[in-house]
Amino acid sequence: MIADASDEARKRASELTGNGVPVIADWRDALGRDDLDGVIVALPSALHAEAACAAFARRLHVYVEKPLATSASDAQAVLAAHRAAGTFGTVGFNYRFNPLYRELRAQVRSGAIGNVRVVRTIFSSPRRATTGWRESRGKGGGVLLELGSHHADLIRWLTGAETATIQCLVTGGDDASQCTSVHLGLDSGASAQMLLAFGTIAEDRVEVIGDGGAIHVNRYRSLMPEVRGVDVPGRIDTVKGLWRSLAHLPYLLAKMASPWHEPSHATALDRFVGGTQGVASDGPTLADGLASLRIVLAAEESAASGRTVLLE
Repeated sequence: MIADASDEARKRASELTGNGVPVIADWRDALGRDDLDGVIVALPSALHAEAACAAFARRLHVYVEKPLATSASDAQAVLAAHRAAGTFGTVGFNYRFNPLYRELRAQVRSGAIGNVRVVRTIFSSPRRATTGWRESRGKGGGVLLELGSHHADLIRWLTGAETATIQCLVTGGDDASQCTSVHLGLDSGASAQMLLAFGTIAEDRVEVIGDGGAIHVNRYRSLMPEVRGVDVPGRIDTVKGLWRSLAHLPYLLAKMASPWHEPSHATALDRFVGGTQGVASDGPTLADGLASLRIVLAAEESAASGRTVLLE
């Protein structure tokens, strides 16, 4: 069962399935059917909470695309509905399943770079990728919800630290051309910086710096995390890095064969299906969705007030 308000999208869905899968216009009608076990909520973000709560009320398993909601009260309502349903729920932070980020996290958590001191991330999209409702905060889009929610989650997941303070500066004209700098003070004593932009280039980079080295990942270009010691790398280090990258060619092949060249989407959905069948999942919880949203909302508050915001 596929529900989409767009005539063009429904036509394309029918062409892709080609096997008699029902395709309808209203997601509310879809939830009224009695042959559903679970749903994937991939509506515009402003509708995520309403659809998720309605699905949980039907005792369905639910995969909610990020962000979980566009307000804290709506996110809390989703968590309450989830608890009442007792079914499986997860949020679409699919990058947690990208092999690059999983290896990056393993390296950080193993102490390969010592104690984490700084995290720096850049996430930007060209104008053509942020059309329609994604351009508008009022419709559930905007650079912080669309891009910042992903990296806010990655910072928590990579470091195991929570955000204590937030400073945010937004520049640019309308929502679709915004550039945002967010500084996070973590409760571990480390700091993190997210640079987010619409209307520039396609870029997604994460760097974790410790007192014993640094690890860098470029999701669009890396085959493996690049680990650097505290000293300038020599020729031997460069050759070793090139040799190690050959072992990651299977990831390149999986990447090229995946929609949008991003294999984590399929893995995230596989884990969701497993969760509906009682298989233990290490994927993001709805509580993780709330935690990311709280960071985004605090960043918006900081940008509006010009002050540092404290998170409890």
